[in-house]
Amino acid sequence: MIDFASGVGSFTIQRIDSAVDAEDHAPFAVAERFIQTLKVELIWTRDWTGLDELREAVTRWLDVYNHVRPHEALGGMTFAEKRAENLGIAIQQAA
Repeated sequence: MIDFASGVGSFTIQRIDSAVDAEDHAPFAVAERFIQTLKVELIWTRDWTGLDELREAVTRWLDVYNHVRPHEALGGMTFAEKRAENLGIAIQQAA
């Protein structure tokens, strides 16, 4: 079993707080909600044997999250569909 907190350092994670107006907490709430969803739906569901296993699982989860899963805030669209719509391009190009 691996310790998730010690393994996080191997992922490229950038701080966003310095780039955001201190009065605007909305980006933080969105990020916190996303991280909570990732933890509940994937991270906490099992004991991981290693970081490679966890990375592969996160990659698969993100693919579903972005390309398969409809999001209520986007009117039932996936993130990939919304990106394609915003850019005026085919969904295959937006992915």
